[in-house]
Amino acid sequence: MKQIKKINDTWLTQQINAAFDRMENGLSVFVPNEEANVQMADFKAKFHVKNKYL
Repeated sequence: MKQIKKINDTWLTQQINAAFDRMENGLSVFVPNEEANVQMADFKAKFHVKNKYL
């Protein structure tokens, strides 16, 4: 269990560092909250349709 936590912590740290690198280099795209909510709702709807029979 500790090994899995360590792998997850390492992955999360890498993702956070990559996000900050993109931000510092002007490569990030910021999405307003309302647009993010619409995108997430669309993603969830497509996901549920695709995985309806799982």
